[in-house]
Parts: sequence; structure tokens; C-alpha cells
Amino acid sequence: MNCKKLVGRLWIFLSFFPSTCAITLIPSKEIELIGWQVWQNESSRNLKKLLAWNNGEEGPSVGIAHFTWYPANSSRPNAGTFPELVEFLKKNGHPLPKELGHLKETKTFYAPWSSRQEFLAQLYSPRTQALRHYLLSTIALQMKFIAQRTENALPILMRVARKNQQEEHVIYQFKRLLSTAQGRYAAVDFINLSGEGGFYTVLVNLHGKSSTDAVKEFCTVAQSVLTKQAHRSLNNQARHWLPGWKNRINTYLYFGQYK
Repeated sequence: MNCKKLVGRLWIFLSFFPSTCAITLIPSKEIELIGWQVWQNESSRNLKKLLAWNNGEEGPSVGIAHFTWYPANSSRPNAGTFPELVEFLKKNGHPLPKELGHLKETKTFYAPWSSRQEFLAQLYSPRTQALRHYLLSTIALQMKFIAQRTENALPILMRVARKNQQEEHVIYQFKRLLSTAQGRYAAVDFINLSGEGGFYTVLVNLHGKSSTDAVKEFCTVAQSVLTKQAHRSLNNQARHWLPGWKNRINTYLYFGQYK
């Protein structure tokens, strides 16, 4: 099937589903393996770092994928990705513990600490301990959530691509990347690292045709995109984290060859 027909059929298919409907792109047998590797990338699978607020960041990092969670006084336009995880966990039978019951389980509820200092002062409070236990008890579901985020990204990518008259190119490169296990891991991890916008930027700058070199090209372009973003950023933290981000991207080439 040529690319134009593929795009047309994809849009017909998507039109029957809401934007939040997941399309199965990540095989179930790969979800756990990808989840473990994302956790390794974020915190070396350190249980103590399931809940942390790193110096220089605007809010705590939560869970195996260090989902963002910002307080209401941050400069961010929303509360981050952790509220979306909580909504997913609630739908799967895991509402927030009673110690956190005063927080509204919606996509817009903010972190209850207004600063890193306040967070550290309450690091072992009953509320924080309950949240830590909640995260420990839902690790498998967190793995499913990060895979689902990649699947839910497809309609978002296609809406942007259609506006920019790039849908044929984007769907071709998306399909090319996700044709291998390494590519599926790359998509899941990079969306977690850089968001759907960062992933889209990489896709539009891919130009290869073969699936055999898709991940190698993705790594090269992704590192270039992050380097440019870091050097343009007014935040020194981005430049500080850049070497680690590059090393993380290099793991895409060897996925499945180690644990």
C-alpha cells in the first residue's frame, strides 16, 4: 500500500474513535521490558527515587518514569503528567490513598508542596509515605501507562502533521520506527523524555526509507534536537543533563540485549 493510501485509511480509522482511545502499537510482551528500561533510565530503578524533587526543578518527579507534578505556583501551564497517571490508575482500580484524598483526581490537580524545601521537610510525613507506597504498589500499571501514552500520541501527531501538510512523511517515519522492538522502545522512552512535541520534531527530520537503520537515524536526530534545545534554553539544567540524555538515547540501539 502506498503512503497516501495508508494516511487516508488511518484518518478514516481515527475518525471513529475519541482522541483518548488507545490504538495497540506496543505488543503486550514488550511493555514490561520497556517499562523496566525506562525506570533504569530515570533513576537506575532506585526505589528511593520513586518520589524525588531534584534541585533546580519546578516540581517533584514521581513514579518509575519520573512523571512531572508541578505546584500551583510554578511557571508551568499545567500540573504535569502525574495527574494523568493518577486518572489512569483510578480507572484500573487504584484510586489515591485516603491520606491524599483531599486532592482532586483530575488532570489538573497540583502538587501539594509549594517548594522543594517544603517537600523535603515532609519527606517522611504520613501523606508522603502513603504516596510512596501507592507508587510501589502500581509499578506494573505505570509500565502500561507509559506504553499507552505512546499509543495515544498518534492522533496528536497526525493532527499537527495535517496542519503542516506533513502527514504522509510523519506516518511513514512513525511506522518505520515502530517496526522493530528497538524502535518501539525508542518511541516510548523519547516521548517520556521530551514529550509528544519533541518526538514530532524528530520524526519530521527523519528521511531514511529502511526499517533496519531507523533507530540509528532516530538516535542521531534526537541527540541533535536535544542539543539545540539545550543550548537555546535559558535554563542551565538542560545543558547539565544533556550528556546523560545522549547516553540514554544510545540505549535505543541495544534494547533487548541486556536487562
